[in-house]
Amino acid sequence: DRRLIFLWALPIIALLFFHVTNRAWNVVAGFINLEFLFGVAACYAYHSGKFFAARYALLMVGFLLVLATIVLLYHGATIYYFRLLAGLGFSAIVLGLALMERHMDFSRFRTTIFLGAASYAIYLAHAPFLSVLSKLPIHYPHWLVAFGIFMMLSCVAGAVYFWLIERPLMRFAQQRLLHEQRA
Repeated sequence: DRRLIFLWALPIIALLFFHVTNRAWNVVAGFINLEFLFGVAACYAYHSGKFFAARYALLMVGFLLVLATIVLLYHGATIYYFRLLAGLGFSAIVLGLALMERHMDFSRFRTTIFLGAASYAIYLAHAPFLSVLSKLPIHYPHWLVAFGIFMMLSCVAGAVYFWLIERPLMRFAQQRLLHEQRA
């Protein structure tokens, strides 16, 4: 229900507004939960069917929000809410692309199709991979360079996870289900 999502988002936004950084509160009200809710809202918007006409505007607004985040951070701005801007931007981009997919043939963009198939594996692998990578004694000339490198390497780690673990497990589960249905 939309109201439950809204009720969950309100205390998160309030805690962020008042800069509550208590670890216990962050479990319930951390940025990652708000980013998750952005994804839920994008999913709801996609299935509502009301936003198809706005797909290009969603892409543009999303790219502008992400670009604004990068520019602000690059210039040393200390904004507490940069993840909020970036999260909204990425959610708008994903929603815009998903809406475009309804009427466009993306099959020629094989890398994009692969990244879409591997997206959950990339999501699962990126946090532990980044945790290990961040502990390496490597100096980067700028955080933006580190971000780009870490993002690409996270995608590679997630793709490896997809090919070596997720895909074989999914194939095994499908074969098992087919075998059980025939029996």
